[in-house]
Amino acid sequence: MANQITISLLFPQGVPERIAVGTAIAEISAPEGSNLTLSQNAWVDYRGITGEWEVGTSVFRIDGNRIVIDADLDYDSYQGKPFRYELYISGPDGDSASVSFGVQDLEDIIRGTASSDILKGDRGQDKIIASNGDDRLYGDAGNDVLYGGLGRDVLSGGKGEDTFMFKYRAESTVKNPDVITAWDKHTAYSKGDTIDVSGIDANVKVRGDEAFSWISSKAFTGKPGQLRYEKANGDTFVYGDVDGDRKADFAIKIDASVTLYKDDFLL
Repeated sequence: MANQITISLLFPQGVPERIAVGTAIAEISAPEGSNLTLSQNAWVDYRGITGEWEVGTSVFRIDGNRIVIDADLDYDSYQGKPFRYELYISGPDGDSASVSFGVQDLEDIIRGTASSDILKGDRGQDKIIASNGDDRLYGDAGNDVLYGGLGRDVLSGGKGEDTFMFKYRAESTVKNPDVITAWDKHTAYSKGDTIDVSGIDANVKVRGDEAFSWISSKAFTGKPGQLRYEKANGDTFVYGDVDGDRKADFAIKIDASVTLYKDDFLL
């Protein structure tokens, strides 16, 4: 006899994280009166090797002909690789069905105050926005956006392809630059981290919001809108000249000696 159990996902693109408990995520088709058993686990593909991590049976449950959320469901990952859930239903006469799916990583927005804050993200995708004060921002895993605002801030993206955002020159001065830690460089397998200076007007001598010109480690030539970098004492500094006086008008510090390229920036 052909297998008589099937499972149909209601979220084929992935179940959104933090979906309400009791929400159906799949429908079951089985002979009436079948005594069904639900097993569940989660797995992650890490460096080409599939490792299985068991998930407690309280995450999902059977409710009639549906599989529903029975506990808080959050995006989770290991070493930056997202978990996928696998549900397995077995019935009488050896009939069974399985289905696997991911969890959609919804962006968390974390905001600071006018004081000096310590703001921490989680393992998913976060947007961490500080205000005034000397803040410390930690992205953890996931592709995060970190914005320190005014003050001398320390920005640590953690794992993932993170973006460090700067909107005004006063947010990271030459005298007291913001510090980026744990810089992830671009590789053939990962985009790496990005410094976003596109919000800063690169040329104050003309109207409009001009983009920067990347000149690598060359010296300023007197043309407004140039962005360069240099290494010093084991650190790396990014400098921008917005008025063409051959002097830096803002600076950003990376606490490591790294080689930077145009692709490391949003100009």
